[in-house]
Amino acid sequence: MHDSKETVPLTPAQKARYERQILFGPVGEIGQEKLLASRVVIAGVGALGTVCAQMFTRAGVGHIRLIDFDKVELSNLQRQVLYDEDDVAAGNPKVEAAAKKLKRVNSEIEIEAIIAKVTDENAVELLEGADLVIDAVDNFKGKWALNQAAVTLGIPLIYGAVSGTYGLSQFIIPGETACLCCTYCEEPDAGSSETAATAGVIGPTVETMASIQVCQAIKWLVGARDEVFRELVQMDIWDGEMNLIPTPQRTDCKICGT
Repeated sequence: MHDSKETVPLTPAQKARYERQILFGPVGEIGQEKLLASRVVIAGVGALGTVCAQMFTRAGVGHIRLIDFDKVELSNLQRQVLYDEDDVAAGNPKVEAAAKKLKRVNSEIEIEAIIAKVTDENAVELLEGADLVIDAVDNFKGKWALNQAAVTLGIPLIYGAVSGTYGLSQFIIPGETACLCCTYCEEPDAGSSETAATAGVIGPTVETMASIQVCQAIKWLVGARDEVFRELVQMDIWDGEMNLIPTPQRTDCKICGT
């Protein structure tokens, strides 16, 4: 894992752009320099992914790699904040539509758009070079492939899932915390759990869980690593419930165990 990165002093324009974020003590100028030097992968540019991508872009993460294989559809517009009706009419690939919007927000950072579906065969290649990975894919096979690749490469991964008003997030730090396999024991069968596609989802659930993912990522990237949640975050925004559930690393885990 990357403990330090070569940074460049902020320019006057950067100090002006990120002024309010710099004023927040745990970030400061040094933290902002670290964000600008960071490389984040967002796997899945749907509900969670679009919200995360927008936040990272505005926060000044220097290189963002977007990965998705879908095109924009009308049903996406209710919660996937980077798309509009023009994208639906044109049948634009999500990563290309998202990258175009994000570049309008912050032209000084790099946005890399990759049209691909995350699989066991390509996950390592897709994640290489990243400092941190956001799991925003909407299928268990993709999540399992990301978990395996992140552990293999030693890259922190922030898992996320939403359904209805319920959300989950887990910060996976290879060698230090439980991985997804430790938490779930084995890959869930497709259809065994409710998803947004089967139970629906409301926008506030997406925004809340994506905010948790991005906040934990910013902590890590600016160096406040002792402050990240190392438990499974479980939240129901309708009932106003939030729980931090301990997830011990399993020595017999077939992916990260010793």
